Amino acid sequence: MGAGLAVVAAAVAGTVVLTSSDDPARSAPTGPDPRAGRFATAPAPCSLLTPAQVRAAGPTGKPFPMDAMDGHGPSCTWDGGPGAPQIRVTVNHHRPLPGKTAPETARAFFAADRTETAADAGTGLVGSVGPLRDTGRIGAEAFAFDLTSLDRVYSTVHFRISNVLVEVDVSRKGKRPDAALRGNALTVARQIAEELNSRD
Repeated sequence: MGAGLAVVAAAVAGTVVLTSSDDPARSAPTGPDPRAGRFATAPAPCSLLTPAQVRAAGPTGKPFPMDAMDGHGPSCTWDGGPGAPQIRVTVNHHRPLPGKTAPETARAFFAADRTETAADAGTGLVGSVGPLRDTGRIGAEAFAFDLTSLDRVYSTVHFRISNVLVEVDVSRKGKRPDAALRGNALTVARQIAEELNSRD
């Protein structure tokens, strides 16, 4: 998470602390909150791809779940053998905030993420961030970009569906991302979006 997105996250978190209440007299639920978005809870990242889809993308290992940490939501990683791609899927779930529905909150975080990623584009000491590419047919909005880090290359897709943000990283050893890696990441992202859209 870059500095810009961290500021947004801190501001949002502060709003939650100041406005939340556990007083039952103030919270008398009468049914599902119409502002809550499609997903009441965060979808489990390891449930978003089938074993067959994972194998088709290259990894052969079992899913390895990780809890949320450092401002990122829970994730799931599938490793492959030597030279095989690795998949990592991260899910960030958002709830309503005062004056914003859950999808509007997620949209604000998505916009901040996009702005921060665009600002990071370029070559640094240990790698580079490629320019953003608009990506259609994946969720409500999406963008993709490439990363290089030492001896590993990544093709990354970020997308939003209602109040959930998903990050898909497909990586392998190498010095330069190519069309095959980018196509693999887009395929995985679309499969995850289709799975999420089926959960009504």
